[in-house]
Amino acid sequence: MNKPIIAPALLILVCWHLPAEAAIPTPRTTVPPDFYQVIIDNNLFRPLGWTKPKSNPVFELIATVIKQNGKHKALIRNTRNRKLYYVMIGELAGEAIVEKIEAHCVTLNRNGESIAYRLSL
Repeated sequence: MNKPIIAPALLILVCWHLPAEAAIPTPRTTVPPDFYQVIIDNNLFRPLGWTKPKSNPVFELIATVIKQNGKHKALIRNTRNRKLYYVMIGELAGEAIVEKIEAHCVTLNRNGESIAYRLSL
């Protein structure tokens, strides 16, 4: 009762001779980069009521150094990322430029808007 096994051997032979590119179809369309942006913006696993944190820096004046020669310095801390800046007039504290340094006050200019920070005692 020996039956010849031709069909499986023929299938193996045909698959062995096919190139690899013909075996796996490749998609012909490309996905635009912003296609998955809605998934990133509306993450399913965030807690309810979640809002995106503010990225604008909020500064706190730590100390000022008033010198006789007019080269005043200020120690400013960005409370969002906890970076410290020891700056003079005209230097950058993050994205803000130091306009004026007084004994208990520093004025920063950010995007054309001047904001004064006072020393909290």
